[in-house]
Amino acid sequence: MTQGAPFGQEQLTQLRELLHKTYTRGQFKKILDLFLSHQPSVEMETGIHYALGHLENWFDERRCTLSPVHWQLWMDGESPALTSDYWPDCPTGEPHPCFILVRSLSLFQENLQTADAEQLAASPHMAHITKLNLDFNDIGDKGLQAFAASPHFRNLTHLDLHENGIGDEGAIALANSPHLTSLTHLNLDQNQLGWRGIKALLTSEHLPLVELRLSENNISDKTMRALLGVLGPTSLRHLSLSDNDISEDSLTYFCKSAAFSQLTQLDLSSNPIGPKGAKALAQSPHVSHLEELHLVEAEIDDEGAKALAESKTLVQLKRLDLTNNHITTKSIEALAHATLFSQLTYLSLSGNRIDVTGTQLLAQSPHTTSLETLNLSHNPIGHCVELVHSPNMSALRQLVLVGCSLEDESLKAIATSSAMRQLKDLDLRDNKITAEGLLSLSKPNELHALVFLDLSENALNTHHPFPLQTLQHLPSLKRLSLQFCALDEECTDALITPENLRNLRELMVYGNTLGEKGFKALLQHAQQQGATGLDLSYHNLTDEHITLMVEGHYLSGMRSLMLDENFISDQGLITLFSSPDIADLEELNLGGNAFGEEGLQAIAASPYLTKLRIMYLDIDEYDPGNCEIIGLSTTLPPAIRRPFVEQLPTELLRQHVQRNFFLRTFMDRETLIEALLEDK
Repeated sequence: MTQGAPFGQEQLTQLRELLHKTYTRGQFKKILDLFLSHQPSVEMETGIHYALGHLENWFDERRCTLSPVHWQLWMDGESPALTSDYWPDCPTGEPHPCFILVRSLSLFQENLQTADAEQLAASPHMAHITKLNLDFNDIGDKGLQAFAASPHFRNLTHLDLHENGIGDEGAIALANSPHLTSLTHLNLDQNQLGWRGIKALLTSEHLPLVELRLSENNISDKTMRALLGVLGPTSLRHLSLSDNDISEDSLTYFCKSAAFSQLTQLDLSSNPIGPKGAKALAQSPHVSHLEELHLVEAEIDDEGAKALAESKTLVQLKRLDLTNNHITTKSIEALAHATLFSQLTYLSLSGNRIDVTGTQLLAQSPHTTSLETLNLSHNPIGHCVELVHSPNMSALRQLVLVGCSLEDESLKAIATSSAMRQLKDLDLRDNKITAEGLLSLSKPNELHALVFLDLSENALNTHHPFPLQTLQHLPSLKRLSLQFCALDEECTDALITPENLRNLRELMVYGNTLGEKGFKALLQHAQQQGATGLDLSYHNLTDEHITLMVEGHYLSGMRSLMLDENFISDQGLITLFSSPDIADLEELNLGGNAFGEEGLQAIAASPYLTKLRIMYLDIDEYDPGNCEIIGLSTTLPPAIRRPFVEQLPTELLRQHVQRNFFLRTFMDRETLIEALLEDK
């Protein structure tokens, strides 16, 4: 598990420096790795004790380790710590001593079963964990019963159990547990709870629940009525009931009950509550504390939207999401003049039927002056000139207008509007903007605060020279996304310059063609920044690009390499996998390329992939030839080989297992598979 010299005074000095830098997940990984890369010593014990004291000031969610699949979903640009590095045999065995520093543990989609949950519950190493994510496993009721009986979860505040096959019995056990008295946030989305389990959770004398997520639990009108008929007031603040089968009738009953009168957040998205349900909600005397309301795809139509606008009780509402509700411009006038709007900081009307007149009504409203986020995506707006020039929109920090048929005139209006001076996030994906519109960003404009700009899926290659050769007039810009904009080599070479890359934290140009000059600049910048991951998916890369990467030694130290959906052939893979620079790779994606058997053989024979954890090739794992090439590799890690080995015929397994003839003859299939995976 450990390597290198013993942890000593030099490492203690490094630890002090790490502990006094920014509190991030990536920084926490560096702290853990400092311990992991050295042998245990007295100084290591001192260092761990010292770190414990200083880390008390950190948020628990930043003191986290993730599963490999959860790592793939990570989006903040930092490589997070992997649970398997610090606790290889989790949930059995002993973790590294530095694991005691961890507070948030993710075992997301690790194929954990009931027995694994029971082992986890029995582990004393869970005593310091406050946030546990077990989403997309299958621990079932018995696994949750083991948690409920464990004395090691006393400090647990957050428990995520999305899609774990849990029903009423597991929920009841949890509710009756005397050990979970710190649990405030519980996620049981996509399970099978009925009214008995929900009632037990909400009336528990032990659980101080503040947030409960019950999306996709097949909760019906019958369940709601049975529950509300026996439920008294609860202390719940956040409740998610999205993606169930709650109709206007049971919502009316819900709104008459005082059971949830303390709620500040409510999500009823994807339930057929209809206009009558929205009206019942708007008129309920028990929603006066609501600050956040989500009614996405709730079928409320114009009638329901008008009812919400006229509400006298939703006076505290700050965030309102009415996405995909068939709302038209007819109801926008009522919404725009509703005092309900005066507190709103977030409004989404995405996916409705609002035209440019509707945006003009919003622009004229004196009640929209607090709006910080406005999402009008996928409405037939056409242009947004009046909207963005309205002084009533001057508080906007985020404007999302995806798929609104906007043309260059709209981007020019945004860039030149003094009302947009506070804008930090602008999303204009999938419109009709061309390079002519980009010209407004290449000259002095009002977007000095803009941090994130997304112009993906616009045809931006219609002007040469390319307008964004310099970003000097967007001084705060850190993230620029120009994915699938049909940019040719001349455009990308003009855009991807050392100067632009120095100013940007993230540049996304998937789905365009990279010129050699721009590609080199991109690789050099990643190297200079010490990047440990490269995502080059959808970049029209060829074997020549691979040769350039290898010959320039740009892959040294990379842990993650995404090369999917390009034009890489066998020769490119032969070049790539003969390079010792890939020795640190842990994640590799080559799906959607043009390689064949020779490329697979290059992967199987490479001596540099011993650290690989995740490999995606987009090949037929049932094809006998593919299975034999990868499965019988003597260099790839067992976890990579396993799905291929499991498809090999028993006789072939028997031939290749390195045991004497007598032993091989009497081994069953499972034993043969394990033996072959152990062989080098």
